[in-house]
Amino acid sequence: MALTRPASDHPGLPRFSFGSGVTLVPLRLVTSRTPWNTQVTCLGAPGSADGNVMVELCSGAFATMTQAALRIDLSPQQAWDKDATRLKNAARAGLAPKCAYRDWDIRDTTRWRYLSEADVWGVGIPCQSTSGSGRRAGRQDDRDLFGTLVSMLRHIRPGLVVVEVVPGFWHPRTPHLEALLDELRTIPYLLEGKELEMESYLPQKRKRGVLVFTRWDLYRMPTRDDPSLASVAWPTKPPTVTRACDLLLQTDDARLQDEDLQVRPLELLDLSPHRRNPSWPCHPEFTRILGPLAWTVMKSYARTTDFPYPWMGQITPHPERGFRWLHPRELARLQGLPDTVLLPEDRRQASEWVGD
Repeated sequence: MALTRPASDHPGLPRFSFGSGVTLVPLRLVTSRTPWNTQVTCLGAPGSADGNVMVELCSGAFATMTQAALRIDLSPQQAWDKDATRLKNAARAGLAPKCAYRDWDIRDTTRWRYLSEADVWGVGIPCQSTSGSGRRAGRQDDRDLFGTLVSMLRHIRPGLVVVEVVPGFWHPRTPHLEALLDELRTIPYLLEGKELEMESYLPQKRKRGVLVFTRWDLYRMPTRDDPSLASVAWPTKPPTVTRACDLLLQTDDARLQDEDLQVRPLELLDLSPHRRNPSWPCHPEFTRILGPLAWTVMKSYARTTDFPYPWMGQITPHPERGFRWLHPRELARLQGLPDTVLLPEDRRQASEWVGD
C-alpha cells in the first residue's frame, strides 16, 4: 500500500497515512547533506526532543538491550515482546523504571504509531527462520520477522536501528542477507554489519552478528577529526575474559543439591564425556565437560536428552556424585547476565529463557 497525504494537514508535523485512510505513524520531511556531498530529502520519524530515546523490540525474558541502553546514556522508553510471561519477567527486575513493558507483537500495525518518537531501536529478532537449527526457511517460515522489520523501516523511518543476527543469516549459501539488501534499495537506509566472535567478550564458543541501519540524513562518514565514528557502534573487547569454569556456583551452594541436576549413570553412558562418539559435533577441540569455554548456551542445557539436539549440552564434575548439569544461574553468567537478573523458579523454563 502506498503512502498518501491526508486532505487536511495537521498544523504541526505532517502526517501520512496508508491507502486505507487510517493514520498509522506521524512522519516529517528531513533534508541533509550526505557524505558524498549531495543532498537528500526523505520522510522520517519525528523522534524525541532529546535524541536519546530507545525502544527494544522482541525483548525476550530479560530485555538485555534495555539494560545496556542505561549504560550508554540512552533512555529506554519501551520494551516489546509478544510473550507476556517473558516480558513480565523482564519488567519485575525494575532495572529501567521509566520503561513501559508491552506484550505487543511487532506485526500488529496498529501499534506502530507508538514507535515514531523513538530515536534508536534495538531488535532481537528470533533466529529460527535463519539459523541452521530452524531449517533456514527465511521468508517462507511463518516465524520470520525480517519482512516485518523491513516494512517497519519503510513506514516508520526511525533514525537508527541495531539488530542482532545469527551466523545463518549471512551464510553465503543462504539468501537472507541478499534478500534484505535487495529490499533496502527502495528505502532510505545505509546498512553496516560486523561479525563478532563471542569468546572475545564472553567465555563461550559461538558467533553473532550486528546489523546497524542508519537513515540517510543521519549517516556520517568518519573523518580525520572524528575517526571514532567508525568504532562507536561496535562493542569494545575487554582486556581479559573470565573462564567459563570460573563462573560455576560454589560447590557448597544449596542450589546444587537439586537431584535433577545429577547426570544419571545411563545418561552418562550415552553422553560419553571421556571419549568421542557419533553424537558429538565434528569439532576436534570439543569436550562434553565444561572447560575455559562453553561450546553453546541453549535451552538444551536444561536436560539435553529432552531436546532434539542432545549433543549440545555440557556437564561439569560434581564433588560427590560424578557429573551434573549446569544450573540456570551458571548459564545466565555464561550469557553475561549479572546475578541481579531474576530467573523463574522452574529450572527448565529458566534454562530455556537464558538460552533464547
